[in-house]
Amino acid sequence: MIALFRLVYLAAAVLAAIGVGLIAASLLVAGPGEWSVVALGASAFVSFILLGVGWLALAIRRHLSAATAASGETAVKTSLAALALHLSVAGVLLDLLLSTMDLAFISRMREGFAVFG
Repeated sequence: MIALFRLVYLAAAVLAAIGVGLIAASLLVAGPGEWSVVALGASAFVSFILLGVGWLALAIRRHLSAATAASGETAVKTSLAALALHLSVAGVLLDLLLSTMDLAFISRMREGFAVFG
């Protein structure tokens, strides 16, 4: 169960990082003529949010894995395994959201526009 949990949250962090890269690349695809203060601000704001989501996913992954490895009691391990299961379900939903968002970014870029702008 912990291996699945770790994989799901690693995928969330990677998808968030891909989103940041796509936002930056979309600014380059659109060219400087498409840049505005609002578009640059929105791009920076969403990029920082995505970086925070990725960092948080990695932190949750690391700490729950460490807590499971350090716990010695069976009751604690059972509770942590249940927590990992619930967080894995939430992580899968987060992965779906992030992948849909990344696909929307790619679609916007294929049209020749910046993601925000």
